[in-house]
Amino acid sequence: MLDLFQKQTHQPVVRFIPGDEGVHQAYLDTLNSKTDILAILQRGEVDPKILRWLRKNYTTKRAQLKIKAYVIIAEDDKSDLYVKESKDRYREVVSVPLVQFPIKMEVNIYDQKIAFMSFHKDAPHFGVIIDSPYIADTIRALWKLAWVGAHHLDHSPFPSNVN
Repeated sequence: MLDLFQKQTHQPVVRFIPGDEGVHQAYLDTLNSKTDILAILQRGEVDPKILRWLRKNYTTKRAQLKIKAYVIIAEDDKSDLYVKESKDRYREVVSVPLVQFPIKMEVNIYDQKIAFMSFHKDAPHFGVIIDSPYIADTIRALWKLAWVGAHHLDHSPFPSNVN
């Protein structure tokens, strides 16, 4: 029914799921992806119980399903391990400086969806899944711009008037 509504109206379908269950559901939805996952994240401030679930359940399952992840990660004290494990976890990673790119949650772009996972140790946990080809294509284009930019980043600061 939702698919028919969306095709006729081009309206996005938005699901908000609170709590750790919302984080889990957003990740689990990506396991149905028919496309690679494009992600942006910062690992260092992840709630430890979410991190354990990700490492034990999600990333190994995604790798087994051969769903590749291309990740832009904000460098922090735990990003080296994340990068080191990338081959085994079926992902490619490019790093950006956290000071310039203070990423607070994870964003995944896949199929015609975008998932937002809030799992910061000091913030409310939730998942949001937006199902819209127009929004997904736009965010995917921005992600691609960021991926290219991250490979050419010279780590010089932004102009002082850019927040």
